[in-house]
Amino acid sequence: MQSTCRLAQSRNALRHSAWNLNAKTVHRSRIALRAVRDTASGDAASTPSPLLALTASRREALGVLGGSVLALTAALAVPPAAEAGLKDYNLVDPEAPIDEVSVQLGTRDGQLVFTPSTLEFTQGRITKLKLSNPSEQTHYFTALEFATKIYTIQLLAGEPAVEVKGAISELELKGGASATWVFVPMKPGKYPLRCTKKGHDAMLGTLVVKRAA
Repeated sequence: MQSTCRLAQSRNALRHSAWNLNAKTVHRSRIALRAVRDTASGDAASTPSPLLALTASRREALGVLGGSVLALTAALAVPPAAEAGLKDYNLVDPEAPIDEVSVQLGTRDGQLVFTPSTLEFTQGRITKLKLSNPSEQTHYFTALEFATKIYTIQLLAGEPAVEVKGAISELELKGGASATWVFVPMKPGKYPLRCTKKGHDAMLGTLVVKRAA
């Protein structure tokens, strides 16, 4: 009964979101809610393939841009069916291609750099940020302010394991690790990027979100 009430509260929070989400997006959100419910009740399929975990709190569901961000947290393994539905979350144009941006943390010869040092995204566009660490040491991808101006859809972690810090505001990639962070940038602006590992103060970058055309 309590689980049903929590699900109803989550749906109500979505209905009153400031964004006029299209029917497909709402449908995908309901799928996520069912996945959370099934996991909690033990009725989920035997294959470990959770969909998107939806935050039930209205405070988390409503964010920047006048209280309009639909906050979705990350599942570390997402089935192909969910991957195919990513375009449902495109707030600019559901038919627009998914943007892909790649960044390397460090280099094989030990340089403390992000390559490239400036990453550009477009407001409202689904973006796949592909991160890799070709070096032998651990690096952090830390973008605290940027993380509050996006909503995350999923995070796909490779090998070795990628450690997620908090509400996906910092990723720890050990040597040789890779990950794909899928999100929608919400607010145009420039945001600082840094590696917060001790001794890596010079490892800096910039994240730029361009206003949607």
